[in-house]
Amino acid sequence: MAAGGGPGGLLLFGFFQALANRPDVVEAVVQVKVPVPFLTALPYILTVFVLAGFVGKAIPPRAGGEPYVKER
Repeated sequence: MAAGGGPGGLLLFGFFQALANRPDVVEAVVQVKVPVPFLTALPYILTVFVLAGFVGKAIPPRAGGEPYVKER
C-alpha cells in the first residue's frame, strides 16, 4: 500500500465490521445464511490476507548477516 492507503484500509475494515452487525443484509445479497462469527472475524481475516499478499516483500538491512564490530 502506498502512503495514502491507510484511510482506504480503514474504510474497508470498517465496512466489513459494519456488515458483521447486519447479517440480514449479507444474507439478502448472497442468498445464503452466513454464520455471524464468520462475519465478525471477516475484517481480521481480510487484514491478514492484505498484509501477506499486497504489502510486498520486506527489504532486509544492507548489513544483514554481517557481524557487528563495535567502534572504539
